[in-house]
Amino acid sequence: MGFGRRVFQTKEIGELRLMSSSLQCATHEDTPSVKVVVRRVTSKADQRCFFEFPWKLYEDDPHWIPQLPSMRRDTLDKQKHPAWEYMTGDYFVAYHNGETVGTIAAFVNHRHNKFHDEHIGFFGFFGWRRKRTAAV
Repeated sequence: MGFGRRVFQTKEIGELRLMSSSLQCATHEDTPSVKVVVRRVTSKADQRCFFEFPWKLYEDDPHWIPQLPSMRRDTLDKQKHPAWEYMTGDYFVAYHNGETVGTIAAFVNHRHNKFHDEHIGFFGFFGWRRKRTAAV
């Protein structure tokens, strides 16, 4: 798919699991602790947040050239995009006080792993608001 980066080694290739639905993130020592909730995209509302996040993130960036919404929709659709025939993974959204502050996709490309005799996963669609805690 061309949008991922190697992120972790796995002993077994299988379903990716979110270890915790709520994470208390460490922050810079002079910043008060902030609770960031990370949720797997399962609802229409979460899908909308994940889909629309880049437009909110880069709305003031004059150099950002957005992907056509229809192309992004097709890329993210696990039923339409052909790469999902040999990949497993999920999309995640990070929230702080009800506001979307980050997104990420984590996936395993089984063809890649078989061809290269590896057991690795990838991530993509990583974006976060300039609040340090979202990326921690």
